Amino acid sequence: MTGSTAWWTRVLAGPGGTLDTRAVDGERWLLLPTPQNPRVCVEDDCAVGVGDALSRFVDSRGLPGPLSTVARRAAPLAARVGSHWMVGAASGGRTLRQTLSAILDLDVRCSVSVGPPRPNMKPVVRCYDGAQLVAVAKLGPDPHTADMVRNEGRWLRTLGAEPVPGVVVPEVLHQDVFGEAALLVMSALPIDDDTGVTFDAVPADVLERFWESRPTSVGLAESPWLARLRERLATDPNHERRALVDSLGVDPGADEIPLAAWHGDWSPWNLAPKSADQWFVWDWERTADLAPRGFDLLHLHHQYGRGLDAAVSDLADAGLAPRLQPLVRRAYLLELTARHLEAGELDGDRQRTVDQLLRLAVDENE
Repeated sequence: MTGSTAWWTRVLAGPGGTLDTRAVDGERWLLLPTPQNPRVCVEDDCAVGVGDALSRFVDSRGLPGPLSTVARRAAPLAARVGSHWMVGAASGGRTLRQTLSAILDLDVRCSVSVGPPRPNMKPVVRCYDGAQLVAVAKLGPDPHTADMVRNEGRWLRTLGAEPVPGVVVPEVLHQDVFGEAALLVMSALPIDDDTGVTFDAVPADVLERFWESRPTSVGLAESPWLARLRERLATDPNHERRALVDSLGVDPGADEIPLAAWHGDWSPWNLAPKSADQWFVWDWERTADLAPRGFDLLHLHHQYGRGLDAAVSDLADAGLAPRLQPLVRRAYLLELTARHLEAGELDGDRQRTVDQLLRLAVDENE
């Protein structure tokens, strides 16, 4: 089960490894916030990692900034009195830390964080050489998250070979597997704080550069994105959703919609300014080519802003005529519905969300 002790054992210790609260030997990992539900596991001899983990918990709760400094200063005490796991590799094997040390050719210490329990939960590893953050790694421990991690690696290689002007992305240092999990190791972006920017500071011109860097001559009906959406919903028992997907390609305005690559999670906390005209951008795990232009703007407003209706002026600025905007919104809502469905078993809340999205998509089609 995701987030269980067995799950953490596979993440930290690797195939056949051990995780024990009573062992004397092995790597000593501190559990935060509790041993029953750890969201961060960090080696307790990595003071900067412990301090960073504590300050992130403070920041995530919206507490005043000075408390982050207090949290960092509390790191040595937390490492001494907190709950711990002792992690050991199988005979002839390597732990996650040992694997990353071999890849980076450094004796790194690590902090492993996960988001709230959900189907696409995956470990994000921060690798430190002393006080310096030298790399960030992601693990995809199941088929769904493994696809996301592999996709991010592919796009980072593409963007490294075909850079977008003014966009700085991590460099792929290594891509393989760790046990049964997909593994991606990336360079650490040289930023002071990776919590992103305010909503109003998200730069529209960066999206324009990204779109223009991926020109296309096909229409929506021939788009690989639409073909893939049909595949993703092919086994969906809801015939209304499948009918909506089929209607996209034959809509009279379909082939007038400009297509472009989209980041997939264009949000205030996935970018940071490097200079006046350069931006660091990360989290490319959902990026896809040849989707309707404007998806990133809709995602930004729907997930992090004031809703889809608030995106109207931005869509117009992006070159979408008013009569095409309902079709693009419908396409985006179906994309989001597919994400919910393929993420795993639908609980009550997620099913209600899918139903609401479907209702919106139906309304757009009427």
